[in-house]
Amino acid sequence: EPTMVRHKTRWLLISFDFESDLEHRCSVSRANSQQKTKTVEKTAVFRELANNLTLLFGLRAHSIIPDVNVRHVDCQLAMIRVPRDVVGKVRTAVTYMTELNKRPVACSVLSVNGNSRTARLAAMREIRKREMKLDMSMKKLKKLD
Repeated sequence: EPTMVRHKTRWLLISFDFESDLEHRCSVSRANSQQKTKTVEKTAVFRELANNLTLLFGLRAHSIIPDVNVRHVDCQLAMIRVPRDVVGKVRTAVTYMTELNKRPVACSVLSVNGNSRTARLAAMREIRKREMKLDMSMKKLKKLD
């Protein structure tokens, strides 16, 4: 009799919206829109997440922190692997992240997935959606010129 395998981990797809990036999107100037976005490192995300877990949940968070694994970080997206039973606490800590590398940031959880494959697919969909928005805004800028 085949049994269903239940994964004991979940994958969170996180979005980073930096204040400087939001200013660039609102700006019509080409000089501002062509500035490079600084990269975000795994260690910075993990450190801020661990700080928030400790701040929000106290000593109990110390048992959660070793199980949280930041796997992939892009300049605007990250994939984080967490145990299934603490997903709610990690989502709360992500929402309370307000600074990365001393830069103001707003973080949000885009999706919670059961395995790495579906998390990668969700990330690819999000990247395509963001690229389409960027193309549309660039077309609007060209029309204004």
